[in-house]
Order: sequence, then C-alpha cells, then structure tokens
Amino acid sequence: MTNDKLRPAELLLGAKLDGGWVVTSKISKSSVDSRYLSVCYRVERKDDKKKAFLKVLDYTLAMEQPDPSKALHELTEAFDAEREILSQCKGSRLHRVAFSIADGTFNVEGFGVFGKVSYLIFDSADGDIRKQKELWQDLDLAWCLRSLHQSAVGLMELHGLGIAHQDLKPSKILVFNDSGCKVSDLERASHKYVEASEKGNFKLSIGYMAPEQWYGWHFKNDHTDRFMSDIYQLGSLIFFFFIGCSATQAIDMKLSKNNAKSFTKVNFEEDLPYIKQAFGEVLFDLKKRLDELDPRQSDEILELAAELCEPDPRLRGDKKVLAYVHVPRYDLQRYVSRFNILARRAELRLI
Repeated sequence: MTNDKLRPAELLLGAKLDGGWVVTSKISKSSVDSRYLSVCYRVERKDDKKKAFLKVLDYTLAMEQPDPSKALHELTEAFDAEREILSQCKGSRLHRVAFSIADGTFNVEGFGVFGKVSYLIFDSADGDIRKQKELWQDLDLAWCLRSLHQSAVGLMELHGLGIAHQDLKPSKILVFNDSGCKVSDLERASHKYVEASEKGNFKLSIGYMAPEQWYGWHFKNDHTDRFMSDIYQLGSLIFFFFIGCSATQAIDMKLSKNNAKSFTKVNFEEDLPYIKQAFGEVLFDLKKRLDELDPRQSDEILELAAELCEPDPRLRGDKKVLAYVHVPRYDLQRYVSRFNILARRAELRLI
C-alpha cells in the first residue's frame, strides 16, 4: 500500500469509538521518524461535548518495510509499552504528566485483518510551550520559570516510577490553560524494569540530544544514562526560552565557528574538552540575555543551566546530590524546589 487514502488508520473521520467518542477531524499524517507509525485526530464525546486528542496506530506502513514481520512486531511492542507506561502513570495519579484517558480498537471495514486499528485518547491541550512563546510580544519571565518548575515536577514523577522520557523538548511540554504545563508523549519512554519498552528502532530528536548521546557513549550500564540525558533535556528548555535554541544546537554552532567542526560522533572523551569550551561560551551568551531580563535572578538561573546541561554526564546535576551516596544522581527534588523559588519571586514582582 502506498496511497494514504487506502490506509485504514487514515480513514477514521466520523468513526464512533467506545465511550461515546466521535472522530471529528484529522491533525496530521503518519509520522515516520517516531517509535511507531501513527495518525492523529481530534475527537469529541457525545454526552458532554468534551474534546480530546486521538492517536491511531498504523499497522499497514509496517508492511512496506524490508522485514514486515519484524517491523510489525516492533511497532506493536512499542505501542503496547507506551500504553502500559501511560496506564502506570494514570494509576499513580501523576499531576504533571499527560496520560491517556481511554484506549481501544476500531475496525475499519474492507481491510481484513489490517482493518482493526489500535488507538489512545488524551486530554486536549491548549498548545505547547512553543506556541505560548510565539504569542508574547515580550518574554514572560515568570511564566517561563513556572513552566520549567512544572516540567521538572513531571520529569521527577516519571523518574520516580523508573521511567525515562528520552525525548523531552518544547513540543512535548503541553500547556493547559486551567492547570499549567504537563510533560507529554511517552512514545519513546523507557522503563527501568520493563525490557519490552526498550524494543523498537526510532530516531531521537537530534537537536535536543545530550552530547554523549551523539557518540553513543555510556558511563553506566543501568538506566542512569537515560535519566541523566533527561536532566540535560530539562536544562535545554532554559536555553529554548531565553536564547531561542536548544543547548545542543548552541554548542554545535560554537564548535563549528571556533573549530571548523561539529560533533564528530567518533570519540567523546577526545572531543569533550572542545565541547566544554563551547558550552562555556554558550553560558556567557545566556548570561547576557538573563541580565537583560532580571539581573537579580540571572546568576541563579545560569547556575541551573550550567548544572543541568553539563556536557560531561559524570558531573551533571546538583552538586549536593552528586555528593550523596544514597541519593540517585538524577534526583530532581532540589531542582523542583529551586525552580519553584525562582518562579515565585518573579510572580511576586508582577503584583
């Protein structure tokens, strides 16, 4: 199948799903760089007119891969892993993570066994932090710091369940006008205790990868690497808000300018001194911007960025936490508190 019109996952407009949900419009076509292939829609519940977001698994695209049976196995396994992780998040009542409110299957007639598609339904957000930022004429420091606090809470909640997000970036921080920001899209999440969630081939968002991920370099054989890359991606949101790009993108630009090179992806240890030098220059640029916004808090925000996005994962994180033997090095509790204090100060100055 090569015609999108022939794919059952593309033909759900008007479909009536379990729970009284009706598919009202399509949002996007299949995403080929995700952990599995999906199609997205808007849905509405008949009884209370509640609107929500629908993600449908597209089985048919697996049949176009070189090894269809392997591709089909991997994408269904990845989908089941996400559904299980979302179920765990819902059961744990996480406050800053967007989890599914319903799931099920629907049969599209005329496609035989491939006509039965699986889906997940999520609460409909009012946008993400990218769209929120685009609405501002002047940057809202208090809102940025509060969203960083709420994102840190969401990430800490996931880590507390043994879940690494693995793809935290601005498009994955959803904004709900009535409840603030929530971490979303656990399609690429990995569970420390569930082997199946490690399966499936997918591409990370390169612009938000931690430096060591470019090289496939690891300093721990357990899940710590994944948690530490999450911490880096959280810190990268600071750079997004205040200089308009990720920490990795900023470092790569400095590397290219200063050394006529980019991330070589060959030897992390050999390139690390260059990466750290470039990161120092990026922090200098960030400091200038923060001083323009709020010189009273710029040093503290800069310190958070420096710790969270430290290029060497062995040194990344809160210095006091790194000194503790009994506390996981990826523990985010102190960052949650520090972001909350900064946000509160900025909010009070608006009164």
